[in-house]
Amino acid sequence: MTTVGWGDNAKERMKTLLRGGYKLREVVADLIDNSIDYGGENCTVHVTFALASEDAKPYLCIRDDGDGIKPEDIDQAMTTGSRLTDYDHGLNLGMFGIGMKNSSLSQGKMVTIISKAEGKEICVRRIDAEHILGTDIWEIFTTHSGTEVAVKEYERLSRLSKGTTVLIEKMHKVANRIELESLDDDMLDIKDELDAYIGMVFEYYLKGTTLKSLQDNSFHDKKLTVYLNGTN
Repeated sequence: MTTVGWGDNAKERMKTLLRGGYKLREVVADLIDNSIDYGGENCTVHVTFALASEDAKPYLCIRDDGDGIKPEDIDQAMTTGSRLTDYDHGLNLGMFGIGMKNSSLSQGKMVTIISKAEGKEICVRRIDAEHILGTDIWEIFTTHSGTEVAVKEYERLSRLSKGTTVLIEKMHKVANRIELESLDDDMLDIKDELDAYIGMVFEYYLKGTTLKSLQDNSFHDKKLTVYLNGTN
């Protein structure tokens, strides 16, 4: 577990982040954008918005087959408002720009990143808002939450050479949008909203496009494939 020296402000900072005004579809777009940055020429992203088997609570899981993220970059993204990249790869990608921590915590009180780079050990970082609210200390856990979906994602990525998963649990804002009596319909409505927004924002990437490098003015083909709950 890593402690970040933010004095006595951790609790108030967390309250502000949990009240963030970002919509779920904007958060999903920002996380897909991060995946594009790390995705190489052909980027595949799996977005799962579903109910957990243990407690029927909604969660969001976004995983990609990209190059993986260095632990120090994850730590920076979890302690500042920065994105996971600062255009390191030189292409004019990843400019949605909300910031991983800011956007994710606006939707869920538990945020976990599981990542693995080629030839490296798997890395886990987790923010638990309820822990920070209770202790007034900004601590980042180096273990996942232990929920079924977290365990499955850790085991899945352990078997692969590279990739990244972002898991958002304890989704406080989605919980306010769904009713027990109409749970399936409410979840489907949100999924359809995400589907339409992804198609609109990433239209050119989904079709395939050519991008110009910001470093050497060379051109690179880029193709994005997104699966939402198993379909694209």
